[in-house]
Amino acid sequence: MAFFRNTAGQKIGAQLASATDGSPYTTGPVSAFITLDAGTQTAGTGGTCVHEGEGYWTYSPSQAETDGILCAYTFIGSGAVPQTIQIFTTAIPTLTPTQGVPVAGAIAALDLITDAFFELNVFMPGESIPNSDAQFGLRALNGMIGSWATQPLTIPATARHVLSWTIGRGGPTNPYTIGSGGNYDIARPVNQNSISQAMLLLIDGATEIPLGLMTDQSYDQLPVKSLAGTQPSQVYYNPTFTSGLGALYAWPVPSTTNTQLVLYVEQALTTFGNLTTAYQLPPGYADAITFGLARRLAMPYGRQVSEDLNYKADRALMLIKRSNLKMSDMTNAFARQSRYDINSGTVWVR
Repeated sequence: MAFFRNTAGQKIGAQLASATDGSPYTTGPVSAFITLDAGTQTAGTGGTCVHEGEGYWTYSPSQAETDGILCAYTFIGSGAVPQTIQIFTTAIPTLTPTQGVPVAGAIAALDLITDAFFELNVFMPGESIPNSDAQFGLRALNGMIGSWATQPLTIPATARHVLSWTIGRGGPTNPYTIGSGGNYDIARPVNQNSISQAMLLLIDGATEIPLGLMTDQSYDQLPVKSLAGTQPSQVYYNPTFTSGLGALYAWPVPSTTNTQLVLYVEQALTTFGNLTTAYQLPPGYADAITFGLARRLAMPYGRQVSEDLNYKADRALMLIKRSNLKMSDMTNAFARQSRYDINSGTVWVR
């Protein structure tokens, strides 16, 4: 039985026996005494104990009488053998957004976790989720969102970041750490494909020109990686995870700060920092998260994944993937193209 800390409206019970012959104690009256966290025992203030039948007595503690990690309830009746029931309480997570005024349509992790458990009938509607289960659900939720960050079609948007070059005492910076708390304090790109485009913002602050995105092989083959210049022409991203940071290299290494780097980075959903902070989600994501999370939680809680849940989870995921399909430029098959003939050493145009 779950017994919640600092919560009114709960009951605790004990079976009492006659001190004379061991038969069920039914005569009463019975009083309850409360001890919280091995402190001083006090008489119960939640009312009289009630005989439910065959010597079983219940007591309804007040909210204050549940405000402990270890709560002990001692049942005493004249002519009865005293009984003490000890309970380790469970804290109830509070659904209070911590971002100030809640944003319309925002949702907290605990809401999604609760709905996922309801899909599985692990807990009934209106029943509070014990904190240990809520924390397990949060880990499963963030694990699922983390896996979505590696799938292009579950990433809803591309973010544009304008970033500055830095030059320290030892000369130009290279590489630049990228991620929370890094030189570039933005969400760490999951992989090289997460950077869809790199541009150089010129000194006028308005003109952008493309920078090449190097592969591992092309960067490895650079003969002078520390070559400095006033205007880089390429960048290379190594998705390292040192202290949670990736590494971004510019080449040539910028020797001035007149220009800036512009990165267009896929913006995946961020993981939930806690149970109670409310976030806004793109359309369709609440369903996809709820049904997908329910499918993840089914086996740990001994539930079968029903055909209905499978259908809802697959369809919700399909809908967000379809909405995340990006337009792309088509190749002009009619454009004039030049070809080099290795046999004759001539260039011809089609």
